[in-house]
Amino acid sequence: MATKEEIIAGLELTILQGKRTTSLFAEGEWAWKRATGWTPKETYSHLAAVAGLIPQLGQALAAAPENVDISKGMDINSMNDQAVGSMKDMSPEQVLETFETNYGKLIDYVKSRTRRSTRSAAFSPSRYRCRISWRTW
Repeated sequence: MATKEEIIAGLELTILQGKRTTSLFAEGEWAWKRATGWTPKETYSHLAAVAGLIPQLGQALAAAPENVDISKGMDINSMNDQAVGSMKDMSPEQVLETFETNYGKLIDYVKSRTRRSTRSAAFSPSRYRCRISWRTW
């Protein structure tokens, strides 16, 4: 299991590498569909949205009873479509700013967690049976 410090370092590296790689993009590259079917703008919108969502869901995860499937009734694909869609009119600079801001909030969230709360059964990945099918754009 990764330590809190390792998780924080990984999230900080994600911000740095996101900024580094996108700074190398040529004109129009933000809109170029990759083999996955996603543009870099859609990918970074997705990453920003997920980073912003985790601190919000984290409290519910920690408070949920151990035998509860918290994803029951959630349409993860729809949530992702809405989150990415909400950023479609943003400029690449705005998407990257949101990406950096949300990762900063996620880092703050991880920093705020106690050792006991991050090692509890509430944060065990095997506890959540969530089926996600990654669709292409």
